Amino acid sequence: MGTMMEKKKTLRCPKCGSKKIVPEAAFITGYKYACEDCGYVGSLVIEEYNEDDQD
Repeated sequence: MGTMMEKKKTLRCPKCGSKKIVPEAAFITGYKYACEDCGYVGSLVIEEYNEDDQD
């Protein structure tokens, strides 16, 4: 069997576009996030998936 490439997920703030998004609380329905740059707090974030991540 071949190896399955794992996609790396990056979270971005919907207000300012920053990558400094941290989970603030977890609920049954999902997470609530906070942006360290602009102070945004909410459950809506932008998720980006990178297939060819080279470290």
